[in-house]
Amino acid sequence: MPPPRPSNLPIRSARSADYDSICTLIAELDRHHRVSRPDIFREPIGPTRDRTSIDQLIAGPNSTILVADHPAHGIIGLIILIAKPIPATIVSDARRIVEIDQLIVATAHRRQAIAQAQIHAATAWAAQHAN
Repeated sequence: MPPPRPSNLPIRSARSADYDSICTLIAELDRHHRVSRPDIFREPIGPTRDRTSIDQLIAGPNSTILVADHPAHGIIGLIILIAKPIPATIVSDARRIVEIDQLIVATAHRRQAIAQAQIHAATAWAAQHAN
């Protein structure tokens, strides 16, 4: 059975029950960073990320994790978003921005516009959480 078209792939808010799948994807991203920049990144001791920090990102209100949930393969991508205040300066008013902290699509599912779908969902989330 071919994978669903990316436009049909559900991008949803992560739940605490997604912890193991989230950690698997983050571990893949961490490996990429270690290979690319071994002078900065090192292998974690213990879990990739602790449950409390993942649950805090999920719970928000100034952050979220959105996941690409493939019907046959489970969670195959994620994007972590963090809303941040930017103070006023001499040339701009104070505002809030939403930053993409991490973005990953599982290796086996790349080149299917999944990251594009995640960015689209992130844009919608950001519209509600930034100004």
